[in-house]
Parts: sequence; C-alpha cells; structure tokens
Amino acid sequence: MMRITIITEYFPYSQRGEIRGGVEARCFYLGQELAKRHKVTVITSWQKETKRKDTIAGMAILRVGPHHRYTHKGYGAFVSRLRFAKAAKAMAARVPADVIDGTNFISYLPAFAAAKKQGIPAMATYHEVWVGAWIKNKGLVTGSLGTIWERLVLTKPWDRIIAVSEFTKQKLLAHGIPAKRIAVIPNGIDALLYQGSARKEKNPTICCVSRLTPQKRVEDLLRAFTLVKKELPHAQCIIIGTGDEEVSLKQLAKTLGVSSSVQFLGFVREHKRVMQYLKRSHVFCLPSVMEGFGITILEAMACGVPYVCTDIKPLQEITHQGKGGFLCRQKDPHDLAAKLLQLLTDKRVYAQKARECRQYGRMRDWKRLAKEVEVAYQKGYKNVGEDS
Repeated sequence: MMRITIITEYFPYSQRGEIRGGVEARCFYLGQELAKRHKVTVITSWQKETKRKDTIAGMAILRVGPHHRYTHKGYGAFVSRLRFAKAAKAMAARVPADVIDGTNFISYLPAFAAAKKQGIPAMATYHEVWVGAWIKNKGLVTGSLGTIWERLVLTKPWDRIIAVSEFTKQKLLAHGIPAKRIAVIPNGIDALLYQGSARKEKNPTICCVSRLTPQKRVEDLLRAFTLVKKELPHAQCIIIGTGDEEVSLKQLAKTLGVSSSVQFLGFVREHKRVMQYLKRSHVFCLPSVMEGFGITILEAMACGVPYVCTDIKPLQEITHQGKGGFLCRQKDPHDLAAKLLQLLTDKRVYAQKARECRQYGRMRDWKRLAKEVEVAYQKGYKNVGEDS
C-alpha cells in the first residue's frame, strides 16, 4: 500500500462530485480508485462553504489557505493562487507520503518542494503546456507571471511526469523533459455513470459543458446557433458552466435574438445531473481553441451523444480524427453551424456517429487508468535521486 498525496487547486465538496473542470474530474475519479488500494490524501484550496478536513470516497481531504474563489481572471486571482501554493507546500511537507503528485500549474512547485523535503518521488500530472501562450490567454501582467512560474516548473528534475495526451507529451519534450520521465495516461470516465439512456428532448437540442472563459469560445457556439435556428426554428441550446464571460455571453445571446432558446444553467453541482442533461441532448458542442485533453468530449461519447468540436490537435487525438462526431474549423461559426445541422438533420449520419460514440467512448474506464497511474508512481521511485 502506498501513501499518495495529490495536490489540486480545486476539488469537489462532496461525494456527489461538484466538478467544474477536467483537472478536478481526474483527481476525483482517479483518487477514488486509488483509495481502494492505497492511502490517499488530497490537498486542495479552501472555500468558505467547505470543511477544512473531510473524508470523501475513502480519500482524506485537507483544504488549506485563505478563501480561494473559483476564478481565472486578474492579478488578484494570481495572488490568491500563490497563497494557496504556499499553504499547500507547507501541508504536503507535513503529511507522510510515499509519492506526491501535483495536478495543475499552481500545484506543481508545491508538490516538487514537498516531495524533495521528504525525499520521495516528485510527480506532476500535466494537462497542457502554456509557455508561449500565457500572455495571449491571461493578459500582460498575469501572463508574464504565469510564464515565469511555468518555466521554473519545467526546469525541475521531476521523477515522473504524467501527460494526459500525446500532444502534451510532445510539448514537454520540446521544453527539455526527458522522454524516459514521461508517461502518457489519458483522462477517463466512470463507466457506471454513463450506463442507461434518457429520453431525448422534444426539440433539437445542443449541449455545451464548459468553463465560460475566452479560450472556450462559447461565443462561436452562440453565433452558430443563430444560423441553426434559421433552419431549425425550434432548436434549443443548453450551456452548463460558469466563468468570467458569463455575463457577456448572456448579453450576446440577447443581441443575437436567441436568448429565449438558450439556457444558461450555471454550475450544476452533481456530475450525475450534468450527464443527464447531456444524455437528453441530441448533440454536444465544444468550440474551444485550447485544451490539454477535452474530457467533456469523452463524456459525450460515453453517453452516445455525437459531438461537434474544433480541430485543435488534442481534440483530433482524443476523437481519432472525428470518430463519433465532426471536427470544425476554429473560430468559424459558419463551419460549426454546418456540422451541427448535418447531425441534427441527417438521421443516417447521426445514427452512424452515435454508434461510433458507443464503441469508442466507453473504452477508457478510470479503473483501468488507475492501475496505469500506480505503475507510473512506482517507476517514480526508481528515478529518485537520478540525474535527468
């Protein structure tokens, strides 16, 4: 039995799985599987409505630092993250462990420092590399700080890095991480959560589950939806998620004249309920221009719901070039609308894509992936103290 410490910026409040993003989903589901055979401690940020100490699905949860709001915008958010990093490092250094795994950019340095203090493997689970894109994504001040932080992360002699995709692995290699230190273990699904079906909505329904941030390009979906409505007047769109662009997106829907057909559901606390909305929809859409993996695409496929997503490399990889749906051009609402309409109006194509979803989407179960993570952790032991 290993003592595993996982550091993650955000984590669900309860076993219901209040998940907002792919990093949290991976930590929540992998942590549960690992806790069946190992002692798992999760160190995460504290919010005023949460307990400092808790036990969820066999995992010990320690929430540290001052109140840390769920936001990704502005200098204040970066300062709050630094406070979390300091508190996480201090806590991780005190919790006896055999391996420490940092799971997002702000948790990497705390994980490395705490692991080295204990003389145990320093692990990082890498979703995406932002070096070269920080300023574009976050603005000059936050972007500059993020660039410095991540460059420092990539100079560290990690014992093992788990990349969630081959795309991310190639970026890590380009920044000097030795190939022998990288394992590719993708995100997965909880197979039980996707069993069964749900009655489809009466009207053609498009579902989007995403953080409402600039990189997700939900505005492109809204613009595409106006074109879909011209062909399918009764079509509706469901958007699940929160973020800094929520207000502006609601205003855009009004400006485009589609607000009565677009539901902004905000943060849906139970992941099971999110999947019910997804199952009842006809098509899933992810117009994002930046992803490390795109776990929501995998979830849609597991539900048997065809998708339209952008043709960025990580999404090409996870979908095997469009199995189960269509890839569209980035930032192109017209191409997005055309692909959505093809699925919503051509029953033969829809049935074919739905079959592909079911065949491929349920192949990646967290139970199997947890065993691969265990192997990666064990290999980390062999690398402790070696030069990179």
